[in-house]
Amino acid sequence: MQELEEMAAELLATARKLPPSQERHEIFQEIGKIRAQIDALKAKGNERCEWPGDTMRTTIKAR
Repeated sequence: MQELEEMAAELLATARKLPPSQERHEIFQEIGKIRAQIDALKAKGNERCEWPGDTMRTTIKAR
């Protein structure tokens, strides 16, 4: 995950060097989407790590 975040940061740094244009704006939008996907993956990973047995306990109680 750290590697993906570093790559996104490098993309952003490179995009900032581009001259202002519609293409640059679109690149920033794409980088924003990539960062949002990384954040979503991190949140999903944290959910699994924080409550590893939660689903099992709920299933057992329901029976």
